[in-house]
Amino acid sequence: WEIEWLKLQEEGPVGRFKLMGVYDDNSGNISRKHFQEFAFPYFKRIYDTFRRVPFRLFHNDAKVHHIMDLFYEMGVNNLVLFDAETDIGVFKERIGKNVCLTGNVKPLEVLLRGTTQEVERECKRQIEVAMEGSGYVLAPGGAISRGTPEANLDMMIRAAEKYGKY
Repeated sequence: WEIEWLKLQEEGPVGRFKLMGVYDDNSGNISRKHFQEFAFPYFKRIYDTFRRVPFRLFHNDAKVHHIMDLFYEMGVNNLVLFDAETDIGVFKERIGKNVCLTGNVKPLEVLLRGTTQEVERECKRQIEVAMEGSGYVLAPGGAISRGTPEANLDMMIRAAEKYGKY
């Protein structure tokens, strides 16, 4: 169904994809064995069908330590908004040579409750850890929470501009 739905989108006003994403937070909630048996083959088929698309995203906010090494084999080249509780260095070390990472500034502890100095410090750290190799897109590790100070969001943008060039 997903493949047919994506093909229909390309036939319509969208045209050929430059970016294609699959969104699934459930993968982190099942065992590696069950992921390999029940999810991996279907995700791989989707990504194989759209292999020509330059940016093939996978969005998952769950804890995916036990399956993260399978994402590249599945056909993903950009992992978006993964578990914010996990340090980005873990992801970079295990899959960051093959997959561009997006995310992981903690939306509650840093963006909502932190000072602008803490936001800048954390954004700088994330960029330093994650940007080398296959790339990195600075973003929250999940959704931006209601009430997040505008000054903190502005600081995240300024930090990306200041530290994100290499």
